[in-house]
Amino acid sequence: MDYNPKVSIIIPTYNRAQYLGQAIKSALNQDYPNKEIIVSDNASTDNTFEVVKQFMNYPEFKYFRNETNIGMVPNWRKALYEYATGEYAIILSDDDFFVDKSYISKAIKLFRENPTLGLVHANCIIWYQDKGYALKTLYQLPNIINGREYFFNFGLNYPGPAFCTTIFNTELAKKLEAFLEENPSTDFLLWLKMMLFSDVGFIKNVVAVYRKHRNNISSNMDLNIHLQNLITVTKPAEMAKQLGLDNMLIEDWKEKLVKSYIVHSLRIPDLLKVYNKYDIKLSQILKRVFKELIKYTIVFFIGYKNFYLVKESIYEKFYRKKLNYSVVRDKDYIAKLLSGGI
Repeated sequence: MDYNPKVSIIIPTYNRAQYLGQAIKSALNQDYPNKEIIVSDNASTDNTFEVVKQFMNYPEFKYFRNETNIGMVPNWRKALYEYATGEYAIILSDDDFFVDKSYISKAIKLFRENPTLGLVHANCIIWYQDKGYALKTLYQLPNIINGREYFFNFGLNYPGPAFCTTIFNTELAKKLEAFLEENPSTDFLLWLKMMLFSDVGFIKNVVAVYRKHRNNISSNMDLNIHLQNLITVTKPAEMAKQLGLDNMLIEDWKEKLVKSYIVHSLRIPDLLKVYNKYDIKLSQILKRVFKELIKYTIVFFIGYKNFYLVKESIYEKFYRKKLNYSVVRDKDYIAKLLSGGI
């Protein structure tokens, strides 16, 4: 008889009643038999409880509410350390949802067949809700990747695992003090630490929707928060040194990721304030400004969706290669996903 380890699907929430029901339904619809769905409510003041009430009769469903808002990352940490009882866990944001009903089953099968795995992730749909288009990631990675190989290719040749698809070993995550740091990219920080001690699994299926909108934390970060967020790279780099890995390789990796983050994530006025400190060339800034100027000029005339369709066609026709994503062409596709029609 196959052993089915328990999986905790953790849904932290705060004032997103309009999205929460979809996330919960998609978790309950997972066909994996041994799961618990945990909603950790960070003292919502909207009608979150009215949404939650309709799921209270499901035996695998658990609802917890903080008396006060303790902050986003502490809420993740509390749910993982105090409420979750699974051998594996995934944190599903309250505005995201699964679209592959057998994803948990596929991931656990991969874990069972490969005991060295610490985390498994997959392709997803990135839905730019406010801009009216969606992109489907098309990463073609091996099913099993050596953790340290992934570590040194993170954000370079290998993508950062999407939060809404990443299932992880809870024991290892806790040993590595998961979500102790409160930086916005604390999920990537955890994945990098785990990669130093375990391997990474990948499933090619599109399994979840990551909803991007103007209220995402990543859309509203000031310069100080961005600079604090560099711990995502610097802390794993120090850990890698403590493990005796090649110092020059680590420093080169750290420099590439830090520079890439600074150049591509900061607003241009903020970038101009710090580029000297991080040894970034003005030519890199001008290149970004030029690319953004072209992009937003084209978007002004034809819209985001058509811009990415044109870009996709250019790459296939002139560069003879595919991008790591494709534009979702069906205008009703997301609506069908939301209604359970796909």
